[in-house]
Amino acid sequence: MKPFQFFIKSLQSQGANVIIIKDTPDQFSEIEEAYIVDDWFKSWEIVDRLAGEKRRMLDLNEWHENPTEFDAFEMYVGGGIMDRGLLWFDYEARASKDRIDVQAYLKDIKHLVVLLGGADLFLSTVDVQKKWENTLIKDFVVGPDFSLPDSTEENYFSFKGLTVIIEWPRKNLDI
Repeated sequence: MKPFQFFIKSLQSQGANVIIIKDTPDQFSEIEEAYIVDDWFKSWEIVDRLAGEKRRMLDLNEWHENPTEFDAFEMYVGGGIMDRGLLWFDYEARASKDRIDVQAYLKDIKHLVVLLGGADLFLSTVDVQKKWENTLIKDFVVGPDFSLPDSTEENYFSFKGLTVIIEWPRKNLDI
């Protein structure tokens, strides 16, 4: 449970809201300031309060003309990288777009709601690359309070608001 707690604390320190969906919510009672619920419907009630009700799924290959007209956008990411407290932004999801263009578009989004479902939480970037060989691990979704590290090989996409919904139990980890 320690790597998972570190991951949650790291997201929270970046200014992200964290919602965990679990059949038995008391399992996460030691995680402070996270919303712990027992079904998807309750998580969306919290998202409505935090991000607003006017939302749309984010598709980086088909951009909406005016993202500022929505309260928030929702998207799945490639995974959570627990040892770094980062959300991996699957490079394939934006392969047809230039990083500068993506950054310019994403800066207009008021709030991003990230959905982590299935087998998408990894202990490290090495574990991701073991699962998907030849995968580029360089783009990350980060919270509004994220301080950029000294790295020229990685790209960080920050949002004015970030909410992360994590469905438990994880399929690929025994944490």
